[in-house]
Amino acid sequence: VIVEQTAHVTLFQRTPSWVRPVHRYLDEMVPQIAWLDRNLPFHTNFMRFRNCYGSDGFARLTTIDPGFDDPHACSPSNKAARDACLAFLDRKIADPNLRAVMTPEHPVWSARAIMVDPEYSILDAIQRDNVTLVTDGIERITPNGIVTAGTEHELDIIAFATGFKANDYLWPMEVRGIGG
Repeated sequence: VIVEQTAHVTLFQRTPSWVRPVHRYLDEMVPQIAWLDRNLPFHTNFMRFRNCYGSDGFARLTTIDPGFDDPHACSPSNKAARDACLAFLDRKIADPNLRAVMTPEHPVWSARAIMVDPEYSILDAIQRDNVTLVTDGIERITPNGIVTAGTEHELDIIAFATGFKANDYLWPMEVRGIGG
């Protein structure tokens, strides 16, 4: 959305993430769901948990099969998920160099994937004329912008998207292991 509202965006990518298309991802939520989120305690957390971990499919995708030999996948179903993500990358990005930059080396779901609408997503946005993708590591922030590999990128605004707290989506639940 930012790229549609600005003259130019410089995106600094530390590492690529798997991009997974989800049909109708950008559709408006029906009012009943918003009501449930506001009025039913923990509804939002439950839905996230159910959608991520509430089926056998997620376990099949993330369970390591010791007999499966592939440097980029941990099981046959994980490889199928990787192949589907790669096919989506191929469909969205024609430039092989950009596709390589956007392809993670780790197995699908070994890190949080980015869910996107298949019609318009980050993969479309980074190919716009007003977007520059920078993959060099950030050395420092200056009064004028960001320096990477000796190059200063002059910026008006820096919008940080540095990560998330993976276990806070279940907040305020407290999870404890054996012995307390």
